[in-house]
Amino acid sequence: MALVSGPTSPMPWASPGAPELPAPGPPSRTPTPSSLSPHLLEGAAAGRCVSRLGLDAIARAPSLRLHGRLRSPPMSKARSDKIDALSADEVGRWLRPLIRQRTMLVPGASSRDDSLLATRFGGVPTGRGGEQWPICDRGHLLSFVAQVNHVRDARHSPTLGIAFFTFFYCWDCGPLHPKKPRDGIKEREGFRVMAYPSLSPSQACELRPEPDASKGYHWQEFEPRFVTPRLEQSLPDDVGFEVHCPPLWDRVPGNSGARQAWENWHVVARVASELTHAREKPHSRNRGVVLGGYPNWVNGPDQTPRCTVCGELMELLLQLSPSDVTDASWGDVWTAYLFMCRTHLKEVALRFQGT
Repeated sequence: MALVSGPTSPMPWASPGAPELPAPGPPSRTPTPSSLSPHLLEGAAAGRCVSRLGLDAIARAPSLRLHGRLRSPPMSKARSDKIDALSADEVGRWLRPLIRQRTMLVPGASSRDDSLLATRFGGVPTGRGGEQWPICDRGHLLSFVAQVNHVRDARHSPTLGIAFFTFFYCWDCGPLHPKKPRDGIKEREGFRVMAYPSLSPSQACELRPEPDASKGYHWQEFEPRFVTPRLEQSLPDDVGFEVHCPPLWDRVPGNSGARQAWENWHVVARVASELTHAREKPHSRNRGVVLGGYPNWVNGPDQTPRCTVCGELMELLLQLSPSDVTDASWGDVWTAYLFMCRTHLKEVALRFQGT
């Protein structure tokens, strides 16, 4: 598991004139949650949990399994007879206020007539005239991963106050395994987000590196893939309830491996699936290539970053789960999570989780 909060390039503000991509409406605030802490078992600890609870308990708790492995809270001394059973009505009262919209991006047409401003993964990026291809702090050209026409394809509400953004990453010095800042030196600048409050076709152009800028450097160029947006509902993963709904986390309780806690998680997963009309199994909640909503933390804990300016939780800008939507990949089928502060749009952060 690796994580990093990285820098963003200066915000490319709109030039005078009436843009064809208007800036979205005013942002809203995100409530401040409790502190983060992990609750998942791994390795031998998971094996002990299997031995203790038995396969019948596992069968009754499908939401606690992930990628064929046991997904469970750490063992505690709590006894099941000391934990009250959760009812579906009780869980529903906690979950309904937490529902957020998200935009799922699924494979779409192989080409687009308006591809310059189309949401696309791979290919040639779009920028504003006069901009240069971003480089990392070692002078390497970053690889273009994705561009999103946020004002057109982000179907969820509320959205961040941007109209268009591009995402670049360096596989040579990227922050999958970052160096810690020291002596006033920031973390390695291994990724870049170019965010635009507005961008019109007359302002946009294909962004290409200077002929001599790539000499001696190598970057990955991915096959262009286009997508179709689909509006969905989203609720936190089990690990996310410690951050987004501490009372529910304490009521389960989330830090217990007792049998009744497992049964309570089963109730939570069932109610969450019903409220979000989930197409996937409970343990796959929030998976996919998505804009907005809650992240799918594939190997816990919830690592939603806070803005370094205001201290508020950042919003999920883009989640990149392993998918046919993009050829870009990290680690051993890891998931990348790109975040942005709803108020301070220059503040972005990148997280990774993998199995």
